[in-house]
Amino acid sequence: MAFRSINPHDPSEILGQFEEAGPLGVEIAVFRAREAFAEWREQPASARGEALSRIANDLEKRSDDIALLMAREVGKPITEARAEVARAISILHYYSQMVLAPDGETYPASISIDWLITRRHPLGVCALLTPWNFPVAIPIWKAAPALAYGNTVVLKPAPASTVVAGTLGAIIARHLPEGAFQIVSGDAETGEPLVNHPSVAAVSFTGSAEVGRVVARQAASRGARVQCEMGGQNPSVVLDRCTG
Repeated sequence: MAFRSINPHDPSEILGQFEEAGPLGVEIAVFRAREAFAEWREQPASARGEALSRIANDLEKRSDDIALLMAREVGKPITEARAEVARAISILHYYSQMVLAPDGETYPASISIDWLITRRHPLGVCALLTPWNFPVAIPIWKAAPALAYGNTVVLKPAPASTVVAGTLGAIIARHLPEGAFQIVSGDAETGEPLVNHPSVAAVSFTGSAEVGRVVARQAASRGARVQCEMGGQNPSVVLDRCTG
């Protein structure tokens, strides 16, 4: 099934036309991400941090273009769009350094010559499902820590922000092993097989409470890690007369 991304300011402007990835597209993307995981997880933390720094630098070079594209595709005011891109750049720089922090702890043992050590390891393929209203910041909030710690990513953006996601994905993928960052386009027909894919180790979702409850239940039922941000409401009341 094909769908279009249009300019909400000018619905006659079609920014892109895409095919729903569906189960087959998800299968291909997850396979590629799983293949890349074997290489990416073995990279030292310093190399993964440096990759995030390079992504941040590239994003900064294209910040004006991406902000303008965001304004055209999702209707965000240009000032807010520029601020969002700047926020995403800061997040990338932050995790490029956070990855160098200790990745485990030691604990007292019952026998003095023994060592009790914990060590954190990457999970594998992380599925990220993101909304249209923050089409750069939210994917980066999710992808930066996942990539920093050696995971690979499959991103399913909201259909209304597919063009921005594709532009962002091209910048990110340039600095990673082939397949480490994948994008699948579409709506529920793509999101559901992604959440339920047995090779997806973790799911991060931002969206409605109704869908988020389904995502949490489906991911948890097969033992995947799941994180959902959902249900936030910021209503505005517009009156025909106002005072003050």
